[in-house]
Amino acid sequence: MKLKYKKSLLLLLTLVGLFVVYKKCSSVPNKGITESVNHQGNISFEDPEQALVFYDRFILHNSNSLYVYQIYVQKAQVLNTLGRYQEAIDTLDVAIGLNPKKEDAYLTKIDSLLQLNEKDEVINVLEEILELNPNSQHKQFLNQLREEYDE
Repeated sequence: MKLKYKKSLLLLLTLVGLFVVYKKCSSVPNKGITESVNHQGNISFEDPEQALVFYDRFILHNSNSLYVYQIYVQKAQVLNTLGRYQEAIDTLDVAIGLNPKKEDAYLTKIDSLLQLNEKDEVINVLEEILELNPNSQHKQFLNQLREEYDE
């Protein structure tokens, strides 16, 4: 009985902590929001499902926030950790729609696609990165994949 009580108390304290950080993030528009969200996400990462709950709540209540793009990317990284690759890809497509000029969503999407063995899609995403940044360091990886694919 004591173990169940301790687990319930720990869960309650975690949820209260998430709520406090959420309130700080949603009410104080400053540079520290990203750090607060990253910190809380990292704490919650010990339990990926709790991290997803936090990210979903942040997105729901801060859809116009400047930081929502990064939250989508972080959510997708957690989904990748859980092996939910298609859901991660769908999440990253939203992030890319919000900010198509940033590479980190594309790179996380490549991770998901590689796990699903979708080489054609990986090549397409790498080509999108090169359209954005012709001098990207990922050009060599794209050429290597094309060579492997042709063999």
